Amino acid sequence: MIEWTITDAVNTSPILIFILDDTGTIVRIAGSLAQQLNIDSSSALGSSAFKISNFPCRRSHFKRAMKGSSFSINTTISNRSYETEFTPAKDASGVISGVVGMTLDVTKSLEVEQFLDEERHKIFASQRLNSLATVTNGIAHEINNPLAIISGYAEQLKQLCKKEPMPIRRIDFVTSKIISASNRCSRIIDSLKDFSRDGSQDEFELSPVGQLIDDTIELCGQKFKSAGVKLKVGMIEDQLEIKCRRVQMIQVLFNLLNNALDACKLLDRPMVSIEVAELQNSVAISITDNGPGIPESIKNKIFEPFFTTKEVGSGVGVGLSIAKGVVEEHQGSLELESQTGNTVFIITLPKAGEEQSSTESAS
Repeated sequence: MIEWTITDAVNTSPILIFILDDTGTIVRIAGSLAQQLNIDSSSALGSSAFKISNFPCRRSHFKRAMKGSSFSINTTISNRSYETEFTPAKDASGVISGVVGMTLDVTKSLEVEQFLDEERHKIFASQRLNSLATVTNGIAHEINNPLAIISGYAEQLKQLCKKEPMPIRRIDFVTSKIISASNRCSRIIDSLKDFSRDGSQDEFELSPVGQLIDDTIELCGQKFKSAGVKLKVGMIEDQLEIKCRRVQMIQVLFNLLNNALDACKLLDRPMVSIEVAELQNSVAISITDNGPGIPESIKNKIFEPFFTTKEVGSGVGVGLSIAKGVVEEHQGSLELESQTGNTVFIITLPKAGEEQSSTESAS
């Protein structure tokens, strides 16, 4: 028969539990983590928590908890990471008379999180390279058109320069067409350069929603034309902005548009539409295709990593899961609405000025 008490279990567990009175004096302490922190539990009793080396409670944490806040703080001690939860301790009358703390060694957990984050970014990079292959043919067509214009007008300009007197107005018209076509090529190349890089470490910046959509269409518009899929974009208010990592958001939109195209391109009259709705505190971007829809049986799996309905060799099924992760990093959501003949992916993001920190900062 086991004769251990709760106290015995706590004292042998890899945690540290402590209670401080209203002056910050340690009145209770237990848990085997004390040894790892080089804290002598017996001599710590009756001592000020703020005078003990490696004790995972600073005076600022104590004062914050004494004001009634419950919170968690991550600290690094001797190259290891610890998470401490602080809770106000109240007496029978409800008056805060001290602080209860519980500390865990979270070093391994943080290492695993960092590893998973690095792997996710590697997968994102791989997905981006796959998308680049999709973009390449369309970009070639997009650049060939203005290049043909430049070539044609340059030849015409050469002939005009031989005339006496030189037709200045015609030369001005021709050169303006060459400059316009050159700027078009430059915008296409800039879009491709943006799309191809990793934007996960970029600063969040104010971006007009309409411009994000225009920049995305710059990359995939030719593919829609080549596939015979109509791309319809609704009205978007010019002043509507979100705070985002611009490159990442373009990559998310590109992924969703590419999926929508694949879903409906074999229909007689395929169409994909983009609608933007301004809500009270957020912006909703809806991408709809008129394909056959997503079966009810797989709706719950659609955002799972490596789940795909495409043929072997057409993708590894990480696009939607990564897109969802990116949107959630932007404090938003990515949801699916699917009915027969109609699939809608909705990105909801905070409007500029409405975004809030997802984690409480340590004081």
